[in-house]
Amino acid sequence: MGEDPRLEEILVRQRGVAALAQELVAATSPEQIQALAARVLEAGRELEALARAVEADHANAVASGTTVVVLTDGQRARILAQTGVAMETVTLPDPAGTMARTMPATDAQVIEAYALREAERQRASDEAHRRLRAELDAMLPRLEAHTGASPELAAQLRAIRERPPGK
Repeated sequence: MGEDPRLEEILVRQRGVAALAQELVAATSPEQIQALAARVLEAGRELEALARAVEADHANAVASGTTVVVLTDGQRARILAQTGVAMETVTLPDPAGTMARTMPATDAQVIEAYALREAERQRASDEAHRRLRAELDAMLPRLEAHTGASPELAAQLRAIRERPPGK
């Protein structure tokens, strides 16, 4: 099960939105501010739509063709110690259902390796969300200073500020 190529596109678009937001902060004329605000808003909407599509596809993929394995106390403790991520279960790709049928004979180290990889992915994702949120929180006050020209942009910025990290 390979990584979705749209994830890289999301990262590229995020950098594009951040660059536009930096331009907006530097803009001086009301016309520039309005034009850039509209571009930031549209790019943000496109980015959100792409992210939601990836999220929906991932949810559908996880719902079918997978096997959920409950980790042992020892596995949970080792994964927590190595990654800082608390996991109770790991969801394994199993499109043909063979893993579910052979699970009783599967070596516990194999399951732990899958869980460790998933915990590392989750930790990296959480860290990326934290960094993005910190960058966004640092930019918001500067962007909010330019919202006088656009009540819609002001509302969008308020919604972004109120949105929990990673959502």
